[in-house]
Amino acid sequence: MKKYNSDRWNMTWLKSKPVNIIWKVLSSKGAKVYFVGGCVRDSVQARKIKDIDIATDALPSEVIELAKLANLKVIKTGLEHGSVAIIVQNERFDITTFRSDIVTDGRHSTVKFSLNILDDAMRRDFTMNALYMTIDGEILDPISGFEDLVSGRVRFIGEPEKRIREDYLRVLRYFRFLTIYGEKAESLDHSTVDACSNAIFGLKTLSNDRIWEELQKILLADNPNLSLKLMYSSGVLEAILPFAKLENLHRFLILEKKFKIKFKEINRLAVLNLSQVRFWAKRFPFKREQRRWLDTLLVNLNDSSSLRVRSYKYGADLTISAYAIFKSHLSKTLDSKDLAEINAGSSQSFPINNSDLLEYYSQSKALGDEFKRLKDLWFSSNLELDRHNLLTELKKKAEAKDIG
Repeated sequence: MKKYNSDRWNMTWLKSKPVNIIWKVLSSKGAKVYFVGGCVRDSVQARKIKDIDIATDALPSEVIELAKLANLKVIKTGLEHGSVAIIVQNERFDITTFRSDIVTDGRHSTVKFSLNILDDAMRRDFTMNALYMTIDGEILDPISGFEDLVSGRVRFIGEPEKRIREDYLRVLRYFRFLTIYGEKAESLDHSTVDACSNAIFGLKTLSNDRIWEELQKILLADNPNLSLKLMYSSGVLEAILPFAKLENLHRFLILEKKFKIKFKEINRLAVLNLSQVRFWAKRFPFKREQRRWLDTLLVNLNDSSSLRVRSYKYGADLTISAYAIFKSHLSKTLDSKDLAEINAGSSQSFPINNSDLLEYYSQSKALGDEFKRLKDLWFSSNLELDRHNLLTELKKKAEAKDIG
């Protein structure tokens, strides 16, 4: 088995107190304990560590007992698959017993627990997912996944067709990993893309929740262009996002980078087809904030007000997102004047308030109507009317009312 070590990796997380507590607890009776998955991949590439997964030869019942002896909270996430979550100082660790998959049907599997790290490595999907790290930062590499990781090569363990049939979500996982780790086009294995294309029918067996979980990670990648192009040419994109179009995405990504527009999976989804995005939104389980962002984005796009007014109404972040999507569809760009208008609008406050109207109106519908009228006047002036102008207009209207 190959082993690797380097002081160039991101190793700071291994020194954290929760990490050391969980390692000491699990290894206290002699069990083998390794960090695995994303935390290892991202350590090697000096990325920020998000979730920490652990593999061990201890059985789930033994893991639970060790956690209870240490007074740690246990969440029984999937005992039949050897999975347990343990909370240490508000940090979650997902622990899974070494195992091999015995029976798979494209969505579910029957597993057999093992004491052998190679059995555990062979059941994983990609070689770069089969890297195991010790508490000292040494990587154990049972099946040459390290070389694939540093070469930007996303490679299935075994025959791609067979591994995809075990779980059709691996089609989308492949493109997601390709987006993040496979930036070098020369490392692309076209036979694997073909295997994904041939498995399109299996995507229909997946829940919308699982599809959206992977899709939004692809959309949020630094540069999803390569993966989305391959998903489009292979037919995978059409299978999960009917009528998606890529021609505007490249232009939007350029504007996004140039004007430092915050990455939003909903923005990137919308630019793929504005007329279809509401249908996609009905299909996928958006979070509340995602749905709210999309609804307001579409309202902004249909608002005929000036950029400055729209930025006042909806905020700078949403307005520049909507305008960049609009410009992308027109094959045009933004300029410094557009940005200045957006910034000007978001920094404005309406110069008067309800109390200014109480001199002329009691609390009533008439007061509300007049407040709206004055605000509409302010909007029509492109937010140029100041407090004095608006109060003069208020007084003139009130005097005309009294005369009438």
